[in-house]
Amino acid sequence: MQPLYGDNAYLIITPIAFNELQSGMLIAYHNLQGMRVVHRLGEREGAYWTVKGINNRYEDADYVTPDNLIGVVYGSFFASQ
Repeated sequence: MQPLYGDNAYLIITPIAFNELQSGMLIAYHNLQGMRVVHRLGEREGAYWTVKGINNRYEDADYVTPDNLIGVVYGSFFASQ
């Protein structure tokens, strides 16, 4: 897997209500290991959303819930070194 955002990337993440999420959005969430992850929303399945990295073949084992949602990616920019 190659990350979409590489070194020196800054993401602008804005809070969003869980019920406002839509399939295809890039969102930030905390995975089961407590790491912040930015992946694309798949399908809503009841109380959670499936997610998958843009360059990943398979969906994440983690789900996005109201408790681990950080926000939606609003923009990005890269700082020069």
